Amino acid sequence: KDFAPPAVQDQTWPREALDRFILNKLEDKNIQPTAEADARTLIRRLYFDLVGLPPSLDDVERFVAGADSYEAVIDRLLASPRFGERWARHWLDLVRYAESRGHEFDYTIPNAFEYRDYVIRALNADVPYDQFVAEHVAGDLLPQPRLNAAEGFNESIIGTGFWFLGEWCHSPVDIRKDECDRIDNMLDVFSKTFLGVTVACARCHDHKFDAISQRDYYSLAGYLQSSSYRLARFETWNQDREAAGSLVALRAKYRPRIAAAMAQALQPRVDQFAQELLEQSDQIRNELAVAEMNLRGASVIVDYTNCPPAAWMADGLLFGDKPTQSGQIILTGDVESPLTVETEGCARRDRAWDDLGMAKISENDPARLGGWVRAGRSLKTPTFTLTNGYVHYLIEGVGHVYAVVDSHVMINGPLHAELLKETGGDSDLPTRWITHDLSRYSGHRVHLEFSPKEFENFRVLKVVEVVERPEAPSSRPNALVSAVAEDGLTLAECRELVTATLAKLAADRIGMEAHPRDRAKL
Repeated sequence: KDFAPPAVQDQTWPREALDRFILNKLEDKNIQPTAEADARTLIRRLYFDLVGLPPSLDDVERFVAGADSYEAVIDRLLASPRFGERWARHWLDLVRYAESRGHEFDYTIPNAFEYRDYVIRALNADVPYDQFVAEHVAGDLLPQPRLNAAEGFNESIIGTGFWFLGEWCHSPVDIRKDECDRIDNMLDVFSKTFLGVTVACARCHDHKFDAISQRDYYSLAGYLQSSSYRLARFETWNQDREAAGSLVALRAKYRPRIAAAMAQALQPRVDQFAQELLEQSDQIRNELAVAEMNLRGASVIVDYTNCPPAAWMADGLLFGDKPTQSGQIILTGDVESPLTVETEGCARRDRAWDDLGMAKISENDPARLGGWVRAGRSLKTPTFTLTNGYVHYLIEGVGHVYAVVDSHVMINGPLHAELLKETGGDSDLPTRWITHDLSRYSGHRVHLEFSPKEFENFRVLKVVEVVERPEAPSSRPNALVSAVAEDGLTLAECRELVTATLAKLAADRIGMEAHPRDRAKL
């Protein structure tokens, strides 16, 4: 609604209609307006208010001489990069910006400066406030992230960094209490910054005066608890995904041709494969019952041989956008044997992304987690509650595992050293079970993060929790062989199985089989 300017006694002082509202209140209090500032004072006020720096002597003289108008100076200062630097300080104070953790060794918050620069750029670009808020709350989930106009990188995801700027303890004695305190700090800062009122009091009770309940507090806490900290490769976020899409299209185009060529190349060895299958058939059939008993009583955390979409949580592109299927043709990265057929469904490192590292300017996680690069190179399991605490990984190759207990991700010293696990060995070792003793954390919530060692093959098949380590899968059961060979296979039956398998390979249809793993192993 428009309001008519009020009447004032001094008709000479107002220049705009707005001035009459100000003068009216001053006259009600019998206060006289201050004298008009001279040109030298005015330009200094403009500079200090808008960019926080004094004007140069040349700027002052041009303004005093009338070469620069008042409006022109304002427009120039608003367009200056210094404007964002000046006003970003106030926002950074609200979100408790710091570049280190503050606790004991005062570890660096990796890449905190990226968030600082993001805020400066957002102010200089006049990003709408609703967009700015969305980027802070869920900038990693926006379907259309805001891209940097000059360099094309993902700006939106950087906004989420404000959640992780607080004080963090390394290796706390009470790891669950530490999580509660970290989340409480996040909610306190979030609510004060965006709502102008804290919800932190509702950690213990409903607010007495504000409409904020414990239900509100713990709903927000659950949102944060279901999220997780990670370093993001925002610099190439969109470019990487475009490249990944092109790679998927290329593989879909050429995989049938490669499959047909592989089948043709293997055709002369049918008799050799049939003889080998005949020699192994008894062993394969006898191990069927053993394998079925192998995981009896185990709680399956995730099974990448048959993985539902909701359980697939890869950070970045190193493990692809979904598990590798049985029968899928794989580029091994080995010059002598560049192709293979995947025999088991699994989460497999894609060697096409071998050079996926960190930008030179980027900082890695501090303390023990800084021993290897995890950003964009990790595979996360669903979160689960430890019961007996003995977790086993069916893996092949060389990598690292970090058990993230109660969302704790800063570790140094011996107190929680068992949360880190190296698989050991080398890429030539067969598929094997690795045991991770987490029994000290029974009853706690945990998820696991796998990352391969640099330039090493790595694949994960299953993660289970059971007291006794499962038996080593030296040979996997084959339902096709068992179905045909109730009393033993003949050489002719073996040759028929191998020939049929090569025909399936030539048509690139092994993955469509009822038993793709068994067909692939033939």
